[in-house]
Amino acid sequence: MQDSVNGLAAAAVGLSTTLAGLVLQGLTIGLFTFYLVADGPRLRRSVCSVLPPGRQQVALRVWDLAIESTGGYVYSRALLAGCSAAATTLFLTLVGVPYPLALGLWVGLVSQFVPSVGTYLAGALPVLIALLDRPVDALWVLAFIVAYQQVENMVLSPRITSRTMALPAAASVQALVSSYLHRYEVVASPLVGSSG
Repeated sequence: MQDSVNGLAAAAVGLSTTLAGLVLQGLTIGLFTFYLVADGPRLRRSVCSVLPPGRQQVALRVWDLAIESTGGYVYSRALLAGCSAAATTLFLTLVGVPYPLALGLWVGLVSQFVPSVGTYLAGALPVLIALLDRPVDALWVLAFIVAYQQVENMVLSPRITSRTMALPAAASVQALVSSYLHRYEVVASPLVGSSG
């Protein structure tokens, strides 16, 4: 019993350290983003000053496209992290796993913001905590993590991503291409069909 308590305490300390690291990274990214937004016009002016006038408009449009795409990506990841954290917290509370809110936040943040292995890392900690507390609960937690991941991948992620990221990015690319692409009359041929 003492080993379980010591293991649980070590896991809680590790979780606290990881969460503190994530908060610090979030603050760093926020500060960096604020600096870029506040000093953005001067930075863009510096970049444009080394380009010929014709290329400046292209650079500014590409810059705008990058901002929209990046903003959409971060926004969609944050929404998915919130959904994951809420669902995991609720499930862990219902099952009776210790520290449901901390573990839910861990799962939400790590699964969405750590590339490739984030889902596995995120799910491993709640399973481990449940295993140390009541081994049978670990199976329920593992089943939930796998099932939720399938729902997220097939239902939530496509819907959220299509509304927050793909459409503005696609519209920006289309506007950029249509500004610089000259269209010609298509020759009459059975291979291209009728235009009407």
